[in-house]
Amino acid sequence: MEFRILGALEVRAPDSTVLAVGGRRQQALLACLVAHPGRIVSVSRLVDAIWDDSPPATADRQVRNMVGALRRVLGGGPGGGPGGVSPIRTDGPGYLFTGAGPEVRVDVQQFTALVDAAAQPGADRVGRLREALALWRGPALDGLPGRALSAVAAGLEERRMAALERLYEAESAAGRDELAITELTELVVTFPLRDGLVRHLLTALARCGRHVEGLAAYRRYADRLAEELGLDPSPRLRALQGELLGAAGEARGEPRPADPPVRVASARVLPAPPRPYPRPAQLPWDLPSFIGRTAQLLAMDDHLAAPAVAGAPPPTSVLVITGIPGGGKSALAVRWSHRAREHFPDGQLFADLHGWSPAGPQDPHAVLGAFLRALGVPAEDVPGRLDEAAALYRTTLAGRRVLIVLDNALDAEQVRPLLPGSAGCAVVVTSRDRLTGLVVREGAERIELVDFSPAEGRALLHRVLGAERVAAHEHAVTRLLDACGHLPLAVGLAAARLRDRPHHDLTGLAAELAAEGTRLDVLDAEGDGPSVRLRTVFALSYRALDEPAARLFRRLALSPAVDLSAPVAEVLDGQDAAECARVLRRLANSHLLTEHAAGRYRFHDLVRLFAAERGADQESERSRDRARDRWYAWCLHQSAAATGPLLAPRRPRVPLPPPPEGLRTTAF
Repeated sequence: MEFRILGALEVRAPDSTVLAVGGRRQQALLACLVAHPGRIVSVSRLVDAIWDDSPPATADRQVRNMVGALRRVLGGGPGGGPGGVSPIRTDGPGYLFTGAGPEVRVDVQQFTALVDAAAQPGADRVGRLREALALWRGPALDGLPGRALSAVAAGLEERRMAALERLYEAESAAGRDELAITELTELVVTFPLRDGLVRHLLTALARCGRHVEGLAAYRRYADRLAEELGLDPSPRLRALQGELLGAAGEARGEPRPADPPVRVASARVLPAPPRPYPRPAQLPWDLPSFIGRTAQLLAMDDHLAAPAVAGAPPPTSVLVITGIPGGGKSALAVRWSHRAREHFPDGQLFADLHGWSPAGPQDPHAVLGAFLRALGVPAEDVPGRLDEAAALYRTTLAGRRVLIVLDNALDAEQVRPLLPGSAGCAVVVTSRDRLTGLVVREGAERIELVDFSPAEGRALLHRVLGAERVAAHEHAVTRLLDACGHLPLAVGLAAARLRDRPHHDLTGLAAELAAEGTRLDVLDAEGDGPSVRLRTVFALSYRALDEPAARLFRRLALSPAVDLSAPVAEVLDGQDAAECARVLRRLANSHLLTEHAAGRYRFHDLVRLFAAERGADQESERSRDRARDRWYAWCLHQSAAATGPLLAPRRPRVPLPPPPEGLRTTAF
């Protein structure tokens, strides 16, 4: 079954028949789910997508009824026809569109995969990008009104524009400027305020010697930009205008002008006198209890605050801080930002993107609006489209040295519209996801946060509790840090418990934490906000998993094995090894597992306890017993296969019970 939203919403069965998925409201519900494949969309967000600000009193019930109707339409044979399974399932507070597997294809996912493939070394960039752009049949979600879906459509259109700009950059590098001119001329008519498309058109015209046409195109763009936004073209476009003027003059035998003229914002309105722009200072409170991370702070200094070379501003730098939930990513980003603020004299912007929070991820367009207002753009001048708001944001930052901190990002798609285009700016992003797309496509640097070292954990306890109290219980300190798995959030919670209970000693708390059955209870006491409840912090990552990953996550905790691999996962889950390897990588990307060697993974001790709790709550006793039986049978047969021929080839073999059906063992 194929789902298309890069144009009007369309669902096709395996025989290419277009399925009727109901009226406008039912279409809006399906579009909202398809636009967020693999993510839980809460009922409240679906209500907003369908009714905006005027939902009826029965909105929740109507959503459930519409989901039931959609499941009947979509629950066909493998992807269509009687007896199949619908790709929409209930999950926690909402619904999830699985959007994965050979039976279900989604054009947005195909588009993203092709664009990512074009960024790989040695790839056919032009071919991949043209294939990706050919998936577009018109404006995204065409014909579906509503504020929520308009924001989704704007985000998709921004990705389309970015792909177009990369395509013509590749075409130019391949020397196909004549072909690009024809296509770019049409695109600039359709998207007249897209700086990147205009820039590529002017470059192609200049390289083909068509200087007069280039100057005319520049003039049309500058006039429209001044009329609609009251802005001048970017410095790069003005430089291109200067090159075109010089080349056109030389063609007429005139000397090249030393300094090309810079036009004012409008030929019809006198420009207002320049006024100083605001310098936002939005960084949140720097934690006084911050400890350690010296190597990471120095690495951030080297990458983000390097001095300019020969007086030129440094290029825009993007750095991603990623790691296990509760690992101190946000604290590190804020601490470094306060240390480095003098390198960014034009201001510091901060946004919590809520990528991993119960409220759901922030819309990039809303964040852009807040940033633009902080940078001095009047609220009424903030464009309603994501691509235009992003273009104005980049224009506003041109020539400024601003630090942008994007905390708690969900994925690269949420971050990309918030990246500046100006040299001298820097961006710090924190996320539980590895954000590989930003590293590959935008050249971001990544810092992986690991657990506290024993010295860092002790230093935190010293700072919170005082050196005398810690020194009196050295052995208990070691036990407490080990029970916390040296996870910064867990160590901080334990220290806070002791600070709030001055008559309790370290030995007692260490003993409480030593019991695995109550360890998460001790670190999850009532009264804390969700952001510092250990179970809640882990649960936010768990809820974002698709069902195969969530099921394997639960079942891996049934095994006493420390070292986890695809064969171990295959035994516990019953899926083939290749699929298990993919799911293990997915869990590692979300930092619910750690890949300590190629293809070999480990749980953090506290995450294993959380996974075991989820298994006890969500797996039947029968399924848990079956997984454990397969595990021990596999260990028995693997051991016999290894020890027989290798260690005791002449010793009589002990007959073993047959392995469970479908259990594969490795031949030694």
